[in-house]
Amino acid sequence: MLGLKNGVKFLSSFALDEKSKTGYKTKMMNYSFAGVTYKGECAFEASDSRVFMGVKNLKINPSDALEFLTGEKIDTGGVINIDSRLGYESGVFKLNSIIKVSSAKIDVDRLGRMLLKDNKNFAGVPLELDVEIIIDGSNYIYNSAIYALAEGRLFVKGTLDSPLVSGAVDVVRGKINYLNRSFNIDSGSFKLSTLK
Repeated sequence: MLGLKNGVKFLSSFALDEKSKTGYKTKMMNYSFAGVTYKGECAFEASDSRVFMGVKNLKINPSDALEFLTGEKIDTGGVINIDSRLGYESGVFKLNSIIKVSSAKIDVDRLGRMLLKDNKNFAGVPLELDVEIIIDGSNYIYNSAIYALAEGRLFVKGTLDSPLVSGAVDVVRGKINYLNRSFNIDSGSFKLSTLK
């Protein structure tokens, strides 16, 4: 069991598979995250002073993931599918992930406030990020002015303390309220990049 600073517990069951050329490999069959048990594939390999853990086809609720990251609960619905590899080498953790978000309804104002607040749970954690977030065409974004079906790709590089976000999101269709009038959105797009 791994206990994290924000009180979320990570439990797993392992089965030792084989000794490989680079160390020992094992597979994780079941794991529990934020009190919910998931099934999937995971490999763990340790050799010398390097450790790598990979997760394939991990399906979690976006609300659980956001609570883990921010310590705050937000109801989004939907599913996140994660393929990820976490490594430790030379005193630095590196996270490479592809995250696919499906069927979620995301309050973008609240999400932005949650992600931009000072999060002490991860302060000082030496983690380098290489994350791709794929938003498929079944996700809705909304706030007080907009409700829209959106899709796109976002990239998060840098570190937990100083993430660099880039990418593009396309609005497939939706509605926007402006000056007390409602307008249809036939299509639209916007690009994101972290200001330095």
